[in-house]
Amino acid sequence: MFNPYVRAVTVTLLFLFALRVSLSFGQEGHPLYISICEIEYNRDTRALEIAFKLFTEDVELAVEEQGGGALRLGTADEKEGADDYISRYIRNNVVLELETERVEMQFLGKEVEMDVTWCYMEVPSVTSPGTLTVTNSLFFDLYNEQTNIVHVKVGKDSKSLMLNSNERKGSVTF
Repeated sequence: MFNPYVRAVTVTLLFLFALRVSLSFGQEGHPLYISICEIEYNRDTRALEIAFKLFTEDVELAVEEQGGGALRLGTADEKEGADDYISRYIRNNVVLELETERVEMQFLGKEVEMDVTWCYMEVPSVTSPGTLTVTNSLFFDLYNEQTNIVHVKVGKDSKSLMLNSNERKGSVTF
């Protein structure tokens, strides 16, 4: 389980997420620019399991800004191929390296819950995470204030990174 500091940061961030969602109804834009990435090593399947918690509005705007058009996520009018656009955006903005070797993430799917979109990815065939370096520039092209929080869990150990436009890359070692 997470250490007390990580747990406190996560609870605070989830509170801010909920506050931001409640404050953003009926408003253009939003006051809090944050994403959460959870990476967990599954020893049984020898894979890194990755979940991104992203504001739907940010995902739609980022894809649209890159020429993908309106996705309309979670609606009956959701754009065909929306998963491909989202997967491409994430892969273009998130790089994972094990030791010093870049690894490719496979997009597994997404879930849209009100204002939040969960995106699931995986890196198969990982013997042991060792040192994991994460570069996460999601939404930096949209917001200077963007912060991307990365939680990494291997067994009972967990570590976190807080990345922003000045510090897009961080490493954790297990």
